[in-house]
Amino acid sequence: MYKIIFVDPDNSAIDTICNIFDWKEMGIEPIGMFNNAIDAVDFLKTNSVDAVLTEVNISDFSGIDLAKYVNKNLKNTIVAFMSKYPS
Repeated sequence: MYKIIFVDPDNSAIDTICNIFDWKEMGIEPIGMFNNAIDAVDFLKTNSVDAVLTEVNISDFSGIDLAKYVNKNLKNTIVAFMSKYPS
């Protein structure tokens, strides 16, 4: 089973994403939900994940910064971005 974490400062967005899909049916196990990228990085330092789904616009340490950290330190982990901002 693939392991994934979610990063978004909006708790309701994380709750929606976690509940809208049957993750286990897709072979994915959500193992962490974080309101900021710094806490996510702390988690990633000691835990292995296959994927990170993150909001792009996070204050202080953005989703882009998180992706850079993952790319540099966790070569086998993918990052996907989401955003609530209209284009």
